[in-house]
Amino acid sequence: MNDLMVLWRKRILAILGIVRAGEKEHREIANMAAQVGTDYHGRFIVELLQNASDQACEAGLAESTVTIIRTPEVVAVANEGAPFTEDGPRSITSLALSTKNPQDAIGNKVIGFKSVFQVSENPEVYSTSTPDASFLDSPGLMFKMSLAPFEDEHDATTARAMIEEQLRTNTQACDAGTVESLFAEVAAAAPSTKNCGLHHRAGRSAFALRPPLTRL
Repeated sequence: MNDLMVLWRKRILAILGIVRAGEKEHREIANMAAQVGTDYHGRFIVELLQNASDQACEAGLAESTVTIIRTPEVVAVANEGAPFTEDGPRSITSLALSTKNPQDAIGNKVIGFKSVFQVSENPEVYSTSTPDASFLDSPGLMFKMSLAPFEDEHDATTARAMIEEQLRTNTQACDAGTVESLFAEVAAAAPSTKNCGLHHRAGRSAFALRPPLTRL
């Protein structure tokens, strides 16, 4: 099972636990994440620069370079510094859940990071496996953030299968109606992560924003 499926499984398990307890925390977080896009309007470049600064400090770099490229198809921000860890995707798809030390990091809340959703519904993250390598040669985590991760029918089918598996594990009813009801709760808990499809990449770490770019 790849890292993405492990993350999905953990996320689905957590959401089912929230629903079982009769709570709506997952929906509240999704609504707050959507509000961030409005509150941080026009700041996504600033937020990515802050993130780049934090990653450079974490890697112990006295100086670092950030490269920003814009074409009609994509905006790419590449930076030097510490690579994404396995906790990274979970952190940036949650609200105010960060692996950074608030005493050292500018962007420790990971809230502003979600400002990228003002220009893309599917921003993509690519990271090398070590701080001193290029991910052209040493690929690490690669994932896509999405406000609608289950628009793809294959992804939706995978999520439903995981829900059904969890229901069976807990010896709960797993009829079609129950699965669909729980799937709706999981889908409402955006943003989530997906596999990436960008093959041409450069630099040590990059953040890619695909169309629409009309609001730039």
